[in-house]
Amino acid sequence: MSGQLVNVFTRETYPAKIEWEDGIFTSIEELGHAPEHFIIPGLIDAHIHMESSFLCPSRFAELVVPRGTCATITDPHEMANVCGLAGINYMLRDSARIPLKCFFTAPSCVPSTQYETSGASIGPKQIDELMRDKRVVALGEVMNYPAVIRREKRMMAKIAVAKKYGKPIDGHAPLLTGSDLRKYISAGISTDHECTKLSEANEKARLGMIIHVRESSAAKDLKELSHCKGIKCLVSDDLEPDTLLKHGHMDRILRLAVENGIDPVEAIRMCSLHPSRHYGLGMDGIAPRFPANFAVCDNLRFFNMRLVFIDGKVVADNGKPLFRVRPARPVNNFHCTKKKQDDFAIRLHKKCWRVNALGAKDAGIHTQKMLLTQAQAAKANIITIVERYGHGRIGKAHSVGFNIRDGAFGLSVSHDSHNIIAVGSSPEPICQVVNKIIDMKGGIAVLSKGRMHTLALPVGGLMSDQPAEGVARKIDELEEEIRKLGCTFRHPMGTLSFMGLLVIPEIKMSDRGLFDAQNFEFMHSCVEL
Repeated sequence: MSGQLVNVFTRETYPAKIEWEDGIFTSIEELGHAPEHFIIPGLIDAHIHMESSFLCPSRFAELVVPRGTCATITDPHEMANVCGLAGINYMLRDSARIPLKCFFTAPSCVPSTQYETSGASIGPKQIDELMRDKRVVALGEVMNYPAVIRREKRMMAKIAVAKKYGKPIDGHAPLLTGSDLRKYISAGISTDHECTKLSEANEKARLGMIIHVRESSAAKDLKELSHCKGIKCLVSDDLEPDTLLKHGHMDRILRLAVENGIDPVEAIRMCSLHPSRHYGLGMDGIAPRFPANFAVCDNLRFFNMRLVFIDGKVVADNGKPLFRVRPARPVNNFHCTKKKQDDFAIRLHKKCWRVNALGAKDAGIHTQKMLLTQAQAAKANIITIVERYGHGRIGKAHSVGFNIRDGAFGLSVSHDSHNIIAVGSSPEPICQVVNKIIDMKGGIAVLSKGRMHTLALPVGGLMSDQPAEGVARKIDELEEEIRKLGCTFRHPMGTLSFMGLLVIPEIKMSDRGLFDAQNFEFMHSCVEL
C-alpha cells in the first residue's frame, strides 16, 4: 500500500510504500510520488474507563475501531468496584473476542476511599494475580493520593507489586502541588491525567510526570493544556456513546489537538509512539517488526478514516466495522430494596444558620462548596446516593446547578463505587426514579412530565450489551427528557455520575453523606452559628 506516510520516529511525512506479512510490517520503502491520502499508525487511547461509554468492550469496539483506534488501555475499576475480580475477568473475556487490542491496568483503589460503600475490595494479593496477565500493563490510577503521601501500608504494598513486575504506575492527583506532589511522585507514580490548569501541568511535567491530556465528554482540558511542553499522551478517560457516535474517539481528539495549535504529527505521536513505549505495548509506529496496525485517512486536519487495519487485516471500511461481535454473558452485583419517599426528605432544624450544598458545573467534574440560606435550600434540588450492595445506606444533600423542575433523573453509574445516584426537584420524583433503577437492577431512569423513561444496564449496572447505535440513540432521548426538566448541561448524566467521585474537589456525595473532598472528611448539612 502506498501513501503519505506519517513517520512518528522522525516526525516526518513523505511518500512511501508499506508491506506486511503475517500481521507484521516487513518493508517501508520511500517513493518519489504517492497518493495524497495519509497512512498513520493505529491510534492508542492511553487512559480510558470503557464502562463510562455505557457499552461493553465488544460493543465499544464497534464504534471506535472504524475511527482508527487500534488499542486502548482501560482501567476497569468501575467493574472492579462493582464485582471485584469477576468484573475484571468479564472485561478480559469480552474484549478477547474483538480485533481491538484491549490492554488493562490493575485497579489500585477498590474501593476508591474508605468513605463510601463499594461492591468489592481489591488488595495487593489480587493485584499480584492480575499483574501476571500480559494484557495488564500497569497499576491503575492511584486516586487515593493522601494514602500515598502518608505512605499508608496497604497502598504502598500495591505500588510495590507493580514495581516487582516492572510495570508503570498511573497517577490521579488533581490540584496537588508543592511538597505533597513531590512526595506522591517519589513513590514511583509516573503519569497524571487530572490537570485542568496549564500551571498545574507544567509543574508536574517539570517533575518528570508524563502528562496525559484528557478530553472526555464531561471534562475538556485540551484547550487549556495545549501549550504545555510536557504533553506525552492524549486520552479520553470517560466518553458517552453519543460522543463516540457523533464525533468519534481518538480521531476527534486529534482534530481538537490540531485546532488548538498542536502539530499534527506530534499529536499522532501522542496517540501511538508515546503510549506504546511507556506501557510496553510494542506498537510504536509503522516500521519493520511492529504489528501492522494502521489507518488510512484523507488528511491531517479532519482525520476522516477510510480504512483501518489491525494485525494486517482490514477491520473497518469508510466508518463501518467489518467484524461481528458476540458479547460475553453479563455479570452484576445488585442487592437493594425499594425505598420510600420519606427516605429522601431533608429536615433542617431552626438553629441551622446556613446549609452546605453541592454546586455542580457544566462540562466539568470539579464541584463548588455552596452555603445557602434555608429559604434558598427549600428551592434547591436534592441529590442522593443510595447504596446498592445490601447495606441500606442513603446519603442526601442539597444541590445547585442541575436546575431540575418537577421531576428527577438518576443512574446506577456513580464513580467509583457505582451506587445509585439521583437528583430531582423533591423527594417524590427522586423516590420513583430510584425504585425504577432498583427494578431494573441497574440502569438509567428519567421522570419527566409524569412519564418514566429508562435504559437498562445489565452488565454490572454500568453497561449495555446491545448494539452501540441503539444505546446512543436511547441516551440522546434520555438527555432530551432531562433538558425538558430544566437542566442545561451538555452531558447531564455524565456530570451527575461524577458527583459521587470523592477524590475530586471540592465537595461530593457518598452513600454516607456530604463529603469534603479537600479535607477528606464528612460534612454536616447544617452550619450553626
